[in-house]
Amino acid sequence: MKNVKRGRLAVLILLAAASLLWPSRTLAASITLNLTSEPNEIYIGGFLPVLDLLIGARAINSVGWGGGTAEAKAGRLQEGFLAKQLADNTFFPKATATVKPVMDANNQPDPKRAQLVIDGLPKNTSVTFKETISAASRKAHKDAKKPITGERPDSLRTSGKDPIGMIQFSSDAFPSCVVEEGDPPSCTPTEFTGGIISDRGDLVFTLSATDILDLSGAGVTAALYSKLAPSISNFDVQILNYMPGDDFLTFLFDPDKTLLSEVVFGTTAAGGAVSGSLQAAEPVPEPSSLVLVASALLCGGAVLSRSRRRVVTTRHDS
Repeated sequence: MKNVKRGRLAVLILLAAASLLWPSRTLAASITLNLTSEPNEIYIGGFLPVLDLLIGARAINSVGWGGGTAEAKAGRLQEGFLAKQLADNTFFPKATATVKPVMDANNQPDPKRAQLVIDGLPKNTSVTFKETISAASRKAHKDAKKPITGERPDSLRTSGKDPIGMIQFSSDAFPSCVVEEGDPPSCTPTEFTGGIISDRGDLVFTLSATDILDLSGAGVTAALYSKLAPSISNFDVQILNYMPGDDFLTFLFDPDKTLLSEVVFGTTAAGGAVSGSLQAAEPVPEPSSLVLVASALLCGGAVLSRSRRRVVTTRHDS
């Protein structure tokens, strides 16, 4: 018995030493923007969309986005981020913005998808992304019989505990269809996408304008709420304080059950504004391997591991 007690004492001493010599490594709080773009889309007439990135209360406005690949879109935001840091040395001095390609099925960069990873953020820093296209730009393309679309579904993702997210659809009246090139030009019904992704999978809906009676921002939000509300609790997420007439949905990810948090938002409409916002989650420490081994010894040789099973669900489309 004395030998057992001595053994346990030795392990406790080993744990204490490990905590001093090999402290747990804390991940930096970060937000990943998953961006989409149509590579062949070119904006004419000098009217360009505006990409807005808001980090905390600090705005980055990247005016002059002229279309192209998603990686170029992410790069434009990165340029705005770096310019803001150069102009203001109090602008999150430890933060970085990195553009990363997304590989397709052939392990080649997908021109329609890319990521912008903003790292080194203080916990609970809110990041908001919005893309807007002016009425003048829409009219110029319509007169030229050239297609123009809004942002396809983009998303914001963070990993850690206790974030809050939001998606917003701001417009008095979204256009009911997207004008496609041709003579005469065709008109494809506008689509609206919104939802969340958590450790339990994704709950994301894409609705057609033909299924929505009210194409205002509040009407689109109400239609998405009616789809999300019945089952969102199964994903360990709540919709907070929604009221009819709101043009936004606020999501609380359960801090005790979720480590992956993502909001998805987008529309094919070239009008109004669709935005998403997410707080940088509290980082989760990564224990050193020595502490894990010592913990295993303390528990009679059992291997301790912390894992989170992700249940992947089928994306819901309407």
